[in-house]
Amino acid sequence: TLTAVAEKMNVSQPALSRSMKKLEDDLGVQLFERGKNRIVLNENGKIAAEYAKKSLRRKRFSSRK
Repeated sequence: TLTAVAEKMNVSQPALSRSMKKLEDDLGVQLFERGKNRIVLNENGKIAAEYAKKSLRRKRFSSRK
């Protein structure tokens, strides 16, 4: 659940929801499919998550040099 994720991140659930919405607004695309008691990455979200993972890997790799 979103509440469980928020707890793991040590933030409130409303703060996490606002951050997710702000990310969508900043990128100009919807990243999540929201339903009753359910939220999942949509195709845009999957692409954005993969891009973020690759960027973080590159950053870690370049900082080791």
